[in-house]
Amino acid sequence: MRIIKMLLISLTMLYAVTASATLSTIGQKGMLQTITAENEGKGIIGIGGYGQYWQSSVDLLTLTSDYKRGIGNYFVSYVPYNVLEVFIAQAAGAYQQENPAERNVGVGDTYLGAKYTNKLRGFAQWGISSSIRMPTGEPEYGLGTTAFENTFLLSLDLSGYDITPFKLHFNIGYVKTGESEPETYEASDALIIRSAVVLPSRIFSPFIEYS
Repeated sequence: MRIIKMLLISLTMLYAVTASATLSTIGQKGMLQTITAENEGKGIIGIGGYGQYWQSSVDLLTLTSDYKRGIGNYFVSYVPYNVLEVFIAQAAGAYQQENPAERNVGVGDTYLGAKYTNKLRGFAQWGISSSIRMPTGEPEYGLGTTAFENTFLLSLDLSGYDITPFKLHFNIGYVKTGESEPETYEASDALIIRSAVVLPSRIFSPFIEYS
């Protein structure tokens, strides 16, 4: 009986870890940038990440490109209370250049933050997300300066109504950088406007996102 109980606890913990794994960065569910005003539930651990890739034009003779670059963001989040989610995220990247030959792999910025959410009405939730971004690695894979982000969140779950089967998410906020240079876009203050339309599903949730 004790072995069965331990097995059930282990399976429950495994489900808690995997149930909220997403293709996302910080506290989102199935999206690249937009943060939802929802939490998975108290005690849930979320793991996830997403990547971005660039390359120069491909030479049709050699079928190679002169320059390739990829950056990924990976996070772990935890919900200690139903209304609160905390997270830590790390950026990493790699690039390759043919002429002159050069390669590099390294870590980038580190994120720390929290998200507070609460119910507005039966189908609506609101929240606030705050995070600090710190240059803890290679400058090629980050802002190169500290940045603070505060974002207001709104989520509308219309999937239980006859109006539409979709979920709608909206973000508006501001990023304040520690050492801003006007000529450097990545290290400048920024207004945040994000939105997403999601068709919720237990297995795969397609979405359209604007950020």
